[in-house]
Amino acid sequence: MAVLLAVVPPGNYGGDPGHTRKINSFHWQSVQTVVDFLVSCDATSGEAEVAKHIKTLNSLSNKILQKSTNMQGLAVDFAKDAARLHNFPYLQVDPKLKGEIAKVTRDIYVARFIPHLAAQIMGSESRMLLLDKNGLVQQRLEEIRLNTLYDGIAGKALENKDSFRLPSSYSPDNSDDIDLLLLCIQWLVTEMKDHERTLQEIKY
Repeated sequence: MAVLLAVVPPGNYGGDPGHTRKINSFHWQSVQTVVDFLVSCDATSGEAEVAKHIKTLNSLSNKILQKSTNMQGLAVDFAKDAARLHNFPYLQVDPKLKGEIAKVTRDIYVARFIPHLAAQIMGSESRMLLLDKNGLVQQRLEEIRLNTLYDGIAGKALENKDSFRLPSSYSPDNSDDIDLLLLCIQWLVTEMKDHERTLQEIKY
């Protein structure tokens, strides 16, 4: 044991939460990319331009799934390797890490779904409602953009998880998918902030 600790100082090195934080940060950046993109799109774009927008969003969805899955596999492997040293008190993995890896794994599919759903809306009759610069949807997207830009992933928790949803009184035709998009973004932003706080507390 003394020889081992002489080479590896005390700490849960295989349980480093940094691997999981990288996934969480990637999801955060991906959501910012989607929101920035939707805010920048022009409602008067022609069909060729719209087709490019849809392709961009679907490519981002596929990228999130592939990169996040690879990163998640690495985080799991590190945690499993560290767990094999559970008989050494100094090398035990913080039990909270396993739960956070599971939650971030779930988030992969929500993060991937957001640009996929945005692409579907972009190709539907709801596109004008989504991109209208004077509309409530763009107002909500701008609120999200500013929150993620200035408050950041380590910022305070949002007081109301539904704060960026469309109000119940606002119900034009074909708004369900847009409301789902806003709800998914808001939910994931809140989750990522929670993950960041928890992962920062994990010792290794």
